[in-house]
Amino acid sequence: MILRRAIEVAHDRHPSDEHLAVEDLVAVAGDVGVSRLAVVTAVAEARAGVEHRTSVLDRVVGPRQVWAISQLSADETTAAETMQVWLEIGHGLRTHRTGDGVIVAEPRSGLAAAVGRGVRSVGGTGGLDRVRRVRAATASVEHDRSICLVADVANKRAEAIAGGTAVAGGTAVVAGMIGLLVSPIALVALPVGAVVGVATARIMHRYNVEQISGRIEMTTEAVVSGQRPEHPVERFVRTRLIRRPRR
Repeated sequence: MILRRAIEVAHDRHPSDEHLAVEDLVAVAGDVGVSRLAVVTAVAEARAGVEHRTSVLDRVVGPRQVWAISQLSADETTAAETMQVWLEIGHGLRTHRTGDGVIVAEPRSGLAAAVGRGVRSVGGTGGLDRVRRVRAATASVEHDRSICLVADVANKRAEAIAGGTAVAGGTAVVAGMIGLLVSPIALVALPVGAVVGVATARIMHRYNVEQISGRIEMTTEAVVSGQRPEHPVERFVRTRLIRRPRR
């Protein structure tokens, strides 16, 4: 905390656009016993935009982000290129790179995107085209290399909250009708509707997070192992040929 604040103070007094290089961070961390791999991992997470702070909404409904980080055997350039291919072909996302080399990917829109999403679903691939945004970043020092893939699932959480709100509203209406027709004591059930709504939102979002986590991990592992994605059309055709019964 003191080191972080000291850097902030120094930057306030002497503003600069320069950032500490990873090698400099490794040197500083080594003085306090932090491993080089730990620094590289933290840098990759920071570049990808991982948020470790949790909000009230994160604790009540679920996380806004899903991410995976792995160590690389290949160089950063090769891994970044492979990751970009996976996001474009394997998940049908539109990608671009920022000035510092971070890959930013977002879902495509339109009929072609919908068709591609369906083909990938049939072939058992894709999945990250349902999230709001995906970011990927790498970091390395000498032989220690890491890659981080982060999915922003705020849109899926909003959908879960909407579903929970609908359930809570339906429960409240039913309880109100029972209270009017039977007894006002039944109105005690109204707060139960809110609890049911929150529980529903948590369950829905947990399911989405599990599905997206699986896709994030699968993609990261494929990049680490150097695998290239098969085009969804080729996979779809091959799958249909395998499933077609012989006459």
